[in-house]
Formats: sequence, C-alpha cells, structure tokens
Amino acid sequence: MKKCHLIILFVAIAINICKAQGWWLYDSISFEEAHPSLYLDTTHHNNIWQIGTPHKTLFNSAHSFPKAIVTDTAGYYPVSDTSCFILKIKPPMGVTWGMGYATPEPTVFFYQKFNTDTLLDGGYVQYSGDGGMTWTNVTTYWNDGPGGNMPGVNIPYDCGGHIPCFNGRWNKWFRTNIVFGYVNPYSGPGDSLLVKFTFVSDGINNNKEGWIIDDIITGTIVGEGIEKNDSNNEFELFPNPANNLITIESKKNKIQNIKVMNVTGKIIYQSIVNDSQSVVDLSKEAKGIYFVKIIDNKKNVINKKIIKQ
Repeated sequence: MKKCHLIILFVAIAINICKAQGWWLYDSISFEEAHPSLYLDTTHHNNIWQIGTPHKTLFNSAHSFPKAIVTDTAGYYPVSDTSCFILKIKPPMGVTWGMGYATPEPTVFFYQKFNTDTLLDGGYVQYSGDGGMTWTNVTTYWNDGPGGNMPGVNIPYDCGGHIPCFNGRWNKWFRTNIVFGYVNPYSGPGDSLLVKFTFVSDGINNNKEGWIIDDIITGTIVGEGIEKNDSNNEFELFPNPANNLITIESKKNKIQNIKVMNVTGKIIYQSIVNDSQSVVDLSKEAKGIYFVKIIDNKKNVINKKIIKQ
C-alpha cells in the first residue's frame, strides 16, 4: 500500500490587496527562506519532494532563483512512489468563503514544469474543506503559459477525471491557476482549505525528472469591487451567471470604459462606451469566472465578477 508523505505549508495572513483584478493576495511562497510555519516531513525516507536548487538536465533552475520544490533536486524519480505536500490557506480577516457566483472564493496560483511517463506517472492536485477527512480531485485548471502548445493555455483545462493530470514533458515554466468554490466546489466550515499536490509513479523506470513547482500564491476572489464601493450599487450586470451576452447598465453616470479579464489577469475584452448601457459578448470565451472593470465618466472605478456557464 502506498503512503502519502506530507509537507505542510501553513500560509500567513494576507499582506497585499490586488485592487485591479478584485482579489486579496496572500503570501507568496518562493521557497527561498525558511518559513516559520513550514514543515518538511523527513521521517519517511522515500518522500521525494525536496526544497532546494534543482540540478537536473531539464530542471536546471527555479522559477525565482535559486530554490523551488521538486521531486528530488538532482536525480530521477523512483518507481512505485506516491509523495505529496499540503498547503493550508485561510480567507482574509472578515471574509467567509462560499460557492455562489457572488461570494468570495479561494484561489491558488503556482508555476510548474513536468517530465514524466505519459501513462501512469505524473502530478495532480486535490483539495479538502473538512481538515483532510475527505479529498476531491481538482478537475478544472487555467494554465497561463508560454506559447500555444500547452493544453489549456489561457483557457480552462479539464483533466476529465484522469489521474495524474500533469504528465508527459513540458520544459517551459507556466502558471497554473485553480479556483475553488463555484468551479471546483467543496464543502466545509469555510474558514480554511487544504490543497494537496501529489506525485505518483508506477513500477516502470523511465529515467524522467518528475515535477517541479515554484512561486505558489494564494488569494481570495471577491464578487464586488474594492475601489469606491459606494458606487457598486449604481451598476447592474445581468444575467449572472450568463451564457454569452451580458448587459452592463448604469443607474446614474455614463459608462466610459469597460475591461473584462479572465482569472489569469489577461484582458479578453475592452471598449470605450460613453453611454448608460453596454452589451458584452463572451460567446468566444470559455466557461468560467471573469472580472469586469468599469470606469464611469466621474472616474469611479468598479470591479464586478461574472460567471460564464
């Protein structure tokens, strides 16, 4: 029976606010310095996750120099292995996570590369809202990477239930984003979430380098704007959730500018309006969460969140 060896990463309280995209940013874990709440389980000799400077052929540097977390910093991954680390995140003070389209939702960003057998070796992510009693596989990711070769770059990437999800060879750093709640639903008290990164291998030795992860960022997506909150009630976005078209309507001032961003922060739509109403067409965009930034003719800035279903 395979054992799951853990590295527990307890993330500190939020230290930044990202206003433009509408979420609070937590600590970034870059693995460069010892974290006061970071624990490596070294009692199990076959836990292959290591924090350090990678010295491999393909994994020859971290995303942010010099350290990353990698399935062995120097050697190939072994056969018949299961190794994992767990990230515990909490919402900002005064915020409770939910699963509706208008509620705050937790999110995790991380940079990765992988080099594995394409069949049964590779990595996947699970999450738990009940303190680790039950685990659910993450099914939908957003990958924001270089070029257009990575499946799911800038669009939702559905593993389709396949475990492991990340396997084969991808030797360029790319950022993967996971949104929990509406997209990857969970149950629990809503005051913390465990996210588990697991690497598995079968009984065949392929002399591959495994999985490397760096610069983990956790945050909370919020449904309403955080700039000039008193202006939020003057604007309506409907329907929400939407299929293709959304209408943005101002009750008071004229809409001057509209920008729509996906969960990676990429602008997928922008328009100069100068009217009290505007229609945004999302028919060419994938299902998921989007952020709408509205600027009116009085220079009020309002951020809203919408769901395309």
